[in-house]
Amino acid sequence: MGTIDLEEIVYGMCCWCGRRLERDAPVIDFGATLASHDANLEKLLGCSVEIESGGTVVTAVVCETGSDAHEAGDDVLFIACSDDCGNSTCDFLDGLDAVRLAPLSEETVRRKLIA
Repeated sequence: MGTIDLEEIVYGMCCWCGRRLERDAPVIDFGATLASHDANLEKLLGCSVEIESGGTVVTAVVCETGSDAHEAGDDVLFIACSDDCGNSTCDFLDGLDAVRLAPLSEETVRRKLIA
């Protein structure tokens, strides 16, 4: 695998399972408000991020201030390949007391795309 554009890959990969999304295939996209998050949120506006807990990692994009998603109250945007993956992502987030955002790493992308 060559160089990975971490800012673009999150739009072409399921946030939960890492499956590559086909260009014209239907996807599930949804936003979430992070009631309890760390101070990194403001530093990561518009960036691809990962949220990790207990060995599970989901990917997202932090909504930029002024974007439609941000104006609708969402902090992050997820893209899933199916309802099952979207529901799994929501269940994962619901189980977290606090959300720690980190910049999306090449290691995470490689691990998800290989799985």
